[in-house]
Amino acid sequence: MDTLDRLISYLVLRSATTHALSLYHGKMGIVLTLMIYAQHYSRPHLYNYAERLLLNVCDNIPENMAPGLEEGLAGIGFGITILHKNGLVDGSLDDILADIDTQLMRYDPRRYSDFSFRTGLCGIKYYIDTRRKYYGKSGTIDPVYERELTLALERNKEKCEQYTHMMDDIIAPMWPIEEYKEKELGIDNGCAYYIIKEIYDEVLSD
Repeated sequence: MDTLDRLISYLVLRSATTHALSLYHGKMGIVLTLMIYAQHYSRPHLYNYAERLLLNVCDNIPENMAPGLEEGLAGIGFGITILHKNGLVDGSLDDILADIDTQLMRYDPRRYSDFSFRTGLCGIKYYIDTRRKYYGKSGTIDPVYERELTLALERNKEKCEQYTHMMDDIIAPMWPIEEYKEKELGIDNGCAYYIIKEIYDEVLSD
């Protein structure tokens, strides 16, 4: 078993017990990583595990979850959108994301002062733009909300952070892959980074 396979086994073992749900640091990022990897390298057992982990994410989203990409609702929505686009999640995307989008739209962009990519309006816009890019108009995101979001960003252009791809914002670990034990699990400065970086350009980037 090579280092990457050991890392994947470790990630599976540890991810079952982590409480973090987020895209950057928790289960959503791990699900994205494992499902894409399982599809790319034909690992059905790994996919089945990741599918159960995704159900755990969707069943445990708290009512007060932050809106942003890094730790919040936009990140969950973005991850599910990418999985659906790659044929890894079945059903209507609008139906799957309806509750997440409803919860996200409780955060009024006109009164939100964070314009960063990770935690603020730029990351939320990135999620919505990704939906539009692959699926056109979303049935679960209110056009009024989307318009107010766009206007808020246009009024504060100097404060906005823009990235072409999520991975442009992800921090690579400073530790070598062989030292994965007891490190963070997620895609941002964590174990999952070493897995997703190998397949991102080929599978997720376009």
